Amino acid sequence: MKAGVVKAKKHKRSDSCLRKKNSRYYSSYITIGVFKMKKKTKIAIIIISCIVLIVIAGDLANGNFVTRNNQNLRNALKSIKSDSIQLNEVVPFEWDVVYTFGPYASKASIEEIVGFQSTDIKENNINEGMVHLLFVKEEKVVASILGYSESLGYRLDFPSKVIFSENAQFDVTVSDGIVVLTYRK
Repeated sequence: MKAGVVKAKKHKRSDSCLRKKNSRYYSSYITIGVFKMKKKTKIAIIIISCIVLIVIAGDLANGNFVTRNNQNLRNALKSIKSDSIQLNEVVPFEWDVVYTFGPYASKASIEEIVGFQSTDIKENNINEGMVHLLFVKEEKVVASILGYSESLGYRLDFPSKVIFSENAQFDVTVSDGIVVLTYRK
């Protein structure tokens, strides 16, 4: 059989897309399912696919944004060399308010406190002694930290929230390799 030659059985559907030449059939064009669809169906599939991709890309971008800020915050806090700092100068991203939550704080109660809902808000129902911080900028979570200070490498001790415009001062100590920032007005 020669290269490029297709031998086919005669079918009603394939007769329209195969040409006969010297008792052999040659494909005149590709007949894959997508090419046989009606134009409206093709357009609908393309639109739906685009919407799904945009939603997935948005979720990934937002998730990566918060994760990136979490890592940048960790690096910034672990590299502090002075005895006191101003939080505004150390946090490596824009923020309006940072909240801290105690153990067993439910997602619903956290959302009530911050005033909006977000998939980046986590509830602390695991254990006491965990660091639970939520940095917010214009009613959007920009960093969300929930973990033990031993694994994070840092801890911030302050009342329920600190507002960026306060220019909050923190004393810095290092204990067992953990950077501890303690709020002082």
